[in-house]
Amino acid sequence: MTDLPSFFFAVLLLLLVPGPTNTLLLTAGATQGLRRALPLLAAEALGYLVTIHLLLVLTGLVIAQVAAIKPAIQITCALYLLYLAWEIWRGSFAPQSARVISFHTVLITTLLNPKAFILAFAIVPYTHTSDWRFDLPYFLIMQFTIVSAGFSWVALGALIRSGKIAHVPAALIQRGGAIALALFAGLLIVRV
Repeated sequence: MTDLPSFFFAVLLLLLVPGPTNTLLLTAGATQGLRRALPLLAAEALGYLVTIHLLLVLTGLVIAQVAAIKPAIQITCALYLLYLAWEIWRGSFAPQSARVISFHTVLITTLLNPKAFILAFAIVPYTHTSDWRFDLPYFLIMQFTIVSAGFSWVALGALIRSGKIAHVPAALIQRGGAIALALFAGLLIVRV
């Protein structure tokens, strides 16, 4: 995708779709509130940036081997999502618990997020040359879109927490988030 408007809309549509990182951001907004969950947006942006660049570099270096390791990557991602689903289900990230959805948790989830693979291999304009970076306008648009889409998920969670759009108990949001993560893990395993 080489023109900027198409690139922007492709990234936006992909990042607004529910996924593992968005599930964590929604849950954090609903259980921790907007102010406490906002730093997680930096973890999301950093996670996507690192994964996309690593994938693009590795693809340029070992294009033939990527297909061979794809199932291992998918299974690793699925196992991590199942672990997170279990932790959220049992209340490890509940407001009364000492643990909250952390920067580290969102970063690791985003590093393993299948959306990063889609961005790297289908959306980000890149030619396999010695220059692994993509153009600054694409970088800025992508980071702006990542943070904006992530903010919308955190804000939605915070609105649910406040009861302004619906009164949904935090436990129900946590259980729903855990089920969503487990479903994403299942989809990854089925596609191996």
